[in-house]
Amino acid sequence: MMMRGDDGVYNLELLQDNACLPLFTQHALGKGNFDAHPYLQDVGEKLVKKCKRLPLALKTLGGILRGKLCHNEWENILNSEIWNPSEDRSGILPTLRSSYNHLPPHLKRCFAYCALFPKDYEFDKKELVLLWMAKGLLQQQSHEKKQMEEEIGYQYFDQLFLRSLFQQSSGDESRFVMHDLINDLAVDVAGKIYCNLERIMGDEKLEKARHLSFTPHKYEISERFRVFDKLKHLRTFLPLCGRNTWFYLPKRFLLDFLPTSNRLRVLSLCSYQISKLPDSFENLKHIRYIDLSNTLIECLSESVGSLFFLQTLLLHGCYQLTKLPTTIGNLIDLHHLDITFTPSLKEMPSGIGNLKNLVTLSKFIVGKASGMMRLSELKNLSQLRGRLSMLDLHNVLDVQDAREANLDKIHGLEELVLEWTTSKNHRDELVLEMQVLSWLKPHSNLKNLKISCYGGKNFPPWVCDPLLFFNLSSMELNNCKKCTLLPSLGLLPVLKKLIIKGMEAIEAVGYEFYGRQDCFPSLEELLFENMLNWKEWTSLAGSEGEFPRLRSLLIQNCPSLGDLTSLTYLSIEKILELTCLPMNMSLPSLKELFIRDCNEVLLKSMVDLTSLTNLRIHHIIKLTCLPKSFTQSLTALETLGIRNCYNLTSLWEEGTEIEQSLLPFNLKHLKLEKCRALESLPDAMMTRMDGSSSRSTSMLMSRLERLEICDCDSLKLFPRGKLPTSLKYLIIKNCEGLESLPDVDGDYNNRNLHLEICNLPCLYSSQGSCHQLPAFLKKFTVTNGGEWLESFPKRMLQHCMELQSITIQHCKILKSLPNLDCVSNLLDLTISSCEVLESLPEELGLCTPNLNFLVIGWCENFKSLPNTMYQLKSLQKLWMFGCPRIEFIPDGGLPPNLIELQFERCENLKFVPNTMYQLTSLHRIRIPGSTLTMGLQNLTSLQSLAIEQKFPLNIVLPSSLTYLQIEKEENLESIPGGLFQNLSSLQKLSLIHCPKLRSLPREAFPPSLGGLYIEGCPHLKRQRFEAEGDYWTLTWSIPCVKIDDRCV
Repeated sequence: MMMRGDDGVYNLELLQDNACLPLFTQHALGKGNFDAHPYLQDVGEKLVKKCKRLPLALKTLGGILRGKLCHNEWENILNSEIWNPSEDRSGILPTLRSSYNHLPPHLKRCFAYCALFPKDYEFDKKELVLLWMAKGLLQQQSHEKKQMEEEIGYQYFDQLFLRSLFQQSSGDESRFVMHDLINDLAVDVAGKIYCNLERIMGDEKLEKARHLSFTPHKYEISERFRVFDKLKHLRTFLPLCGRNTWFYLPKRFLLDFLPTSNRLRVLSLCSYQISKLPDSFENLKHIRYIDLSNTLIECLSESVGSLFFLQTLLLHGCYQLTKLPTTIGNLIDLHHLDITFTPSLKEMPSGIGNLKNLVTLSKFIVGKASGMMRLSELKNLSQLRGRLSMLDLHNVLDVQDAREANLDKIHGLEELVLEWTTSKNHRDELVLEMQVLSWLKPHSNLKNLKISCYGGKNFPPWVCDPLLFFNLSSMELNNCKKCTLLPSLGLLPVLKKLIIKGMEAIEAVGYEFYGRQDCFPSLEELLFENMLNWKEWTSLAGSEGEFPRLRSLLIQNCPSLGDLTSLTYLSIEKILELTCLPMNMSLPSLKELFIRDCNEVLLKSMVDLTSLTNLRIHHIIKLTCLPKSFTQSLTALETLGIRNCYNLTSLWEEGTEIEQSLLPFNLKHLKLEKCRALESLPDAMMTRMDGSSSRSTSMLMSRLERLEICDCDSLKLFPRGKLPTSLKYLIIKNCEGLESLPDVDGDYNNRNLHLEICNLPCLYSSQGSCHQLPAFLKKFTVTNGGEWLESFPKRMLQHCMELQSITIQHCKILKSLPNLDCVSNLLDLTISSCEVLESLPEELGLCTPNLNFLVIGWCENFKSLPNTMYQLKSLQKLWMFGCPRIEFIPDGGLPPNLIELQFERCENLKFVPNTMYQLTSLHRIRIPGSTLTMGLQNLTSLQSLAIEQKFPLNIVLPSSLTYLQIEKEENLESIPGGLFQNLSSLQKLSLIHCPKLRSLPREAFPPSLGGLYIEGCPHLKRQRFEAEGDYWTLTWSIPCVKIDDRCV
């Protein structure tokens, strides 16, 4: 079905008839049928027919009727005029229009605000609620119990979600989106008050606009923001930033914009790379919401304390932020102060305790100096919600501060971090830390707790109190180095994840840890790490109730541990003394096992590994093979990796392969690395040459897809037979003792094999028995040809008709390549670090008509490209770098369809044929300036130009250019004034390592310029581009100016 919206026609998917009624009733009645309300079935079925099998209409109509159980109310909707198409000229589905009409007024206002979001924008629930709050849309109903504004906002959000006006993002369950038609509805009902910059066509909407959003560009050029000259009454300035992205604003914009925008309620500069705000910032007397997250802000002006209506201040990810204003305690209406990920912030001023409305305070740093925050200030912050990190608790000098903090009165905390940062040795100091922790008991609503660097010898009883922590699901005890006993954490009823690190004084773990027979009833993940003196782990005698739900156990760097069923992940590292798991622990649910730096005897105690799919064994020095008792249950194993087991001679015990049930016949990935004593591989890996179909030889590894063998010097031969046809990747590196490759001859029927070979002399020696590569090989890599690969034998490739990619690297004595006429389907050829190679085959253009990508790099003696280059009509990218001896491009010309041409560090290149200026498809060029002549302006598709060394001052550049780089021009003293005359599209200019460059043109740069990058130009100092510098007014309209990688 086709549906017209504001941006065109939508193709709407239709449901099957039998799926419509259950979807509608689920949203209207909470069930998939009318069993509980049969009197509504008749009218309900008629309403469903009105929706014409459109799922969005069915869900929205169900949302309208949700909670309405009166037959008349359903009849009124059925008989409504909304179903008359002539009444809905906007083209928006009548049901959607009705969903808005039936909203109460407070939800209508909140929904209209969402017109600021463009289509497909994923928004966060809390983010939207805080914006509603700043707009004043969250109002307490007089007849209701008093609620926080945020709670009211969350209820509004949920009501809109239940009406299907919002829906969960398919890519991120924590975020939400609006269907395109719902978005059209929001825009329609919002009128001209709410505008998205990308939607504005002309100036017809601007006069009445009060709230403006836009999708930021990397470089916000001044031209784009001319629209703000007409917006004198703006309330909302909202860039809708993507995550993990940086943007740049012209310095001039804020200087011009803020003084004329003193009615702003919402100002977001999130992810803009600004380091300070102009003085006019203090004039924003009506501001409610400021977002400076992910900026380069170092400090905030003291005048922030005069923004008395401020409710939300977001400084998340401000890594340069070093201090907060001392006046922040004046912001008595502040609800949210987000200072997560601000590692440079080491202290906080006193006065934050005055902010009694504070809901979000992500970090609380206890100070020692006068004027810094004391722990007792926490007592007034009972409204806090979410996560709180209490840092530098070693600065608490009086236990009375901890007592007065009243942490247990903060009901809304779900995550709590208690962190000391210095280790104390004086007895009185340690006693003080124990007393402080004893008074920092949180409320029972807590879900996650982390205690770090605590210096006491034991923990207070509340840490393991099951009556307190009936909601606690995660706990971490980190670097509490003086603690000698673990608390009885096995008592906690819903604890799912437990991390214990750096508890260096712990020597034994036993009953004190469990607390009772049926301990840890909910624990799923357990990690012990850096327990340097832990020697003994005692199980509960006669108990089968410990860890009934454990899925993942990781033990890392516990070198002294000597003694240790539902696990799915087990990691044991650096435990040389451990020789067995307790009572030959059965591991039937284990899926991943990682063992490193352990005793080889440990493997014999592991039984019943029938679910194991991933096994990694690293650095088991005395391991010679996998024991039979260990391998016999590896029936589900798919990935096996063995590394740095220097005494491993074979994979399994002799004779094991005869017993076919003892082998991992589901293996897909086998990697053997740095097993220097390895002499043989399993016979079962190969299919017999005679075509035998016996299970023991042809089926046991028939699923193998990837085989990697690296640095196994003692391996001489593969087993007799052919590799399985399932194999997709065969990688063999640095096996210098290998005498031949496995059989992959011409009738090999795997058409997707990628073969990578590194440092294998056998492949090229006259004695080698296998020179030909498989016929259906797609990708071939040879690395480290060493001192033995002088010429690339053509016979090796003669059957490779489907070969698409060849990479040759680090072949020091390679002098020549064959003409490659046997690989006519070749798409890309890469040659690098072949120091002796001087040229490519002259027939290259004739033999490889499909070649698309050619790279030649770091070939010090490479002198010339073949004269047939112009015949490579499919070639789009030609890259050469680090080839100082190449001087000329062939007179015959360059390939006619090139898109990228790059010559980097080719210092002696002197001539490029004039045919280059006829390549109208060229988008990117990097080339020495000495080769350039007049004619570049003819390259009408050229977007990027990088010129090395001599820069031709009289050059005329094409107007299509968006990026220009001038590099390593030792004699350039000034940029010619007319250089930018024609460059109306230039976005980025880079000047790199021009030691004599002293001046820039006094004429204005193109208004399109977004980034000016200067590096290694000592005369163009940073100060010249800052306020009052001679280039300040020349560059203040450029969003990004960087000098030696630092923003100005």
